[in-house]
Amino acid sequence: MKKKQIEADKASGEEVRRKACEKLGETSKRKMEEEAAEVKPRKSRRYGSDTIEFLGEKVKQDIAIRKAEVRRKEREEERHGR
Repeated sequence: MKKKQIEADKASGEEVRRKACEKLGETSKRKMEEEAAEVKPRKSRRYGSDTIEFLGEKVKQDIAIRKAEVRRKEREEERHGR
């Protein structure tokens, strides 16, 4: 077990030393290759119309909630007022 761990540590140490000694151009190439291997999905931009639509729906929901609260309060006042 210790022999495998020692070999793994040695290999990782050699990799770190190799990366530390490489030239700037080599580093750039290596990073570009690593990024190319990891394909990231492009983020889509949201348009202002989406935001306006969302806010409009939110306002409608808020108004409905407020109306329901007012109705509930009126019913409570009727019960307690009598």
